Amino acid sequence: MKKNRNPFSLGLKSLKKPTPKRIYKFRRRVKRLMAYLTLYAFPAETPISPALTAIYKAAGKLRQAYLIRKQLEDLDPTLHKKVQKLIRKRKKQFLQVYDTHRRLLRQQLRNWKRQFPLPWLYPETQQSWKKQTKNWINLVKAKLRAYPPPPYTPQVWHEIRKWLRQWELAKTWVSFSDLPPSHLTKKLGDARDLYLLLRWLEKQGLSETPTYTQVQAAYTQKEQEALMLWQAYRSAGSS
Repeated sequence: MKKNRNPFSLGLKSLKKPTPKRIYKFRRRVKRLMAYLTLYAFPAETPISPALTAIYKAAGKLRQAYLIRKQLEDLDPTLHKKVQKLIRKRKKQFLQVYDTHRRLLRQQLRNWKRQFPLPWLYPETQQSWKKQTKNWINLVKAKLRAYPPPPYTPQVWHEIRKWLRQWELAKTWVSFSDLPPSHLTKKLGDARDLYLLLRWLEKQGLSETPTYTQVQAAYTQKEQEALMLWQAYRSAGSS
């Protein structure tokens, strides 16, 4: 656990040139920040920021376009022009959203920094912080246990992954004695990326192509690998 990490540093300035690496880092930092705010505010609702939400969603759409390009580089190079057009469109949209909301977001981050000071810097907060985070992780485990047995839709898998990622990222701020299977969220993330690629191919009218069939097979494999890890985790939790 790296308690010296600043949860409010999102690297906003770097997004003026939204490369794939910078977009990825930004979205990861946002997820880590939201895990921190969720822990801090619990049991109240996690604070929200319309400016952050707007930039994060636009960054997500741009990242998806970058991922589509990466996935199709070897699968189907003939789609390169289509993907480049998608990237240009989403980069333009992202920069518009970024220019509109970045000043508001910087102010919000300054407000949050005052409102949610790092609790481990103040000895008088240690006991309440430990109790609060313990109650939060118990809630997360209860939420995960509450899911019925599979099969799940892609959206339900996405929900499960979000709970698991919050749990994993919360370890930045809290020492947990246990964590979910280390490869589960990675498998679910890979499956999600392939699912979104399938949806894009469908929109392009390419659902009857060899490329689509190949991506669909890869998605099924990733989903099955995630399912095995998920069932093992649930079985261990109920034993």
